[in-house]
Amino acid sequence: MACGTKYEDEHGNVGKASQMTVDTWYEYWISEIKEKTTRFNTVRNYTERYIHNIKDVIGNMLISDVKPMRCQAVLNIMTDKGYKSSSIDQCRITMLNMFLHAVENEIIPFFPVTKICKMSSKG
Repeated sequence: MACGTKYEDEHGNVGKASQMTVDTWYEYWISEIKEKTTRFNTVRNYTERYIHNIKDVIGNMLISDVKPMRCQAVLNIMTDKGYKSSSIDQCRITMLNMFLHAVENEIIPFFPVTKICKMSSKG
């Protein structure tokens, strides 16, 4: 069974996978996929980057509405706030992994963290 279908079966009250928010997908991704398949420190890094940098920018968006420019906005805000390049890179990796799982599980039809989403030259 595809994860999108499994998600809909387990969380029918939330609605169709295509109508879920980034926050909702993150909660499923981190608890049902990453915590069960990834080292504790990696999960902690994903969680810190999501809570501190991603959530406020795109968390309330429908996951199907996230475009590369919104992912780039997350990185630009971090650059403008003076984050170290290593933290910005960890944030990009978090988005890469989170959205890749969403594409592979047919939650979204395309991958919004494209090669144009990168750290600003200020970083």
